[in-house]
Amino acid sequence: MASFALLRAAVFGRSLTCASVAAVAAVSFGDAQGQHGSDRTVGSLTQVPRHRAVPPPPAPPPPPPPSPMPHTPWMSRHAIADAVEIASPAVVHITAAGIVASLGPFVRRGESSGSGFIIESTDTECTVITNAHVVAMARGGVSRNLTVSTSDGRTFPARVQAVDDLSDICVLKVKTDERLPCARLGSSSSLRPGDWLVVCGSPLSLRNSVTFGVVSNIGRPGQELGLATSARTLQYLQTDASVQEGNSGGPFINLDGEVVAIAVMKVADVEGISFGIPIDYAKTIITQLRANGFVKRPHLGLQIVAVTPPMLQAVKARDPTAPLPQGVNGLLVVDLEQGAGYRAGLRPLDVITHVNDAPVRTVDEFLDVFEDDFEQGVLLTVVRGTGRQPLRLHLVPDMERPHVQR
Repeated sequence: MASFALLRAAVFGRSLTCASVAAVAAVSFGDAQGQHGSDRTVGSLTQVPRHRAVPPPPAPPPPPPPSPMPHTPWMSRHAIADAVEIASPAVVHITAAGIVASLGPFVRRGESSGSGFIIESTDTECTVITNAHVVAMARGGVSRNLTVSTSDGRTFPARVQAVDDLSDICVLKVKTDERLPCARLGSSSSLRPGDWLVVCGSPLSLRNSVTFGVVSNIGRPGQELGLATSARTLQYLQTDASVQEGNSGGPFINLDGEVVAIAVMKVADVEGISFGIPIDYAKTIITQLRANGFVKRPHLGLQIVAVTPPMLQAVKARDPTAPLPQGVNGLLVVDLEQGAGYRAGLRPLDVITHVNDAPVRTVDEFLDVFEDDFEQGVLLTVVRGTGRQPLRLHLVPDMERPHVQR
């Protein structure tokens, strides 16, 4: 009877028949028979002790040990000094003097100064890179008006070999009496925001000065800085390193002592926002200046804008009879001069839809075609009124050549 009482408690007091009791016992306790030596067996039922301890769940496996951190070389206390030691012998101070204004017998002279760096040297002559605006007063090329001083204090006469105002890069030739140290040109394409940057030069004519900071931005367009006359493809390098008047033309160097940019400007009355010309871009300009004396750029003689509904409405409002194409995407010829475009057959209100069979929608897409080997000519697809026709455009280099003296 005690066994039946326990079973009744287990099924919450429900009355069972003998057959039901046997069935419940087989289901509820059959698997436990003979498994626990300390249990008491009553007939076919196994009586489980009321306060039997439940074994704790197995402990979770320990977490795997953390993977070792990759080795990161820390900048040593001499890292910047080591970079400066490599680059500074090639950094120069430039002084340019010239006539600012003249009125009869009265002459007003002026003087400007900046920085630069040597990229090539022989026993009798070296080549120096600086900014075009640094030597603006000595563009006549007279040697006595332009001097270059090395980091050890020696001064040499110099002349302007070639200059490109659009990129603000100038090449100088300096007469020397021995071979001078040359800067190592690095690559600006590998720079990242946050990389260390060192500025060498002569801020406020304080020669052999060094400041440092980090790369703030690797591609700041000139248009974003309000430089409407800047070269279209020039993307400035931004840094928080201190740059002052007199640093212009000097090098930005990395911790390997390599030149990665040319100091060119800063935001007025603001510290920590300065800009340089990336050395990868500068190399292409310097190569052309040294080879040709000027930079070849395509001269289109066109004023073109992307076709948009507001633009078409503005043209229609100015000239209601203008034969504007409808439902066409491309570039509208607003105006043109007697140049390559006119000789190719382009006329005002033409819409250029394709260049070399590739559709164009923006002015940048159109100009990108002429960045390389533009003298080979391109095939234009033009919509005029309701007709469509192909035109062959042969470009010539811009003939406005800056001062060249060899």
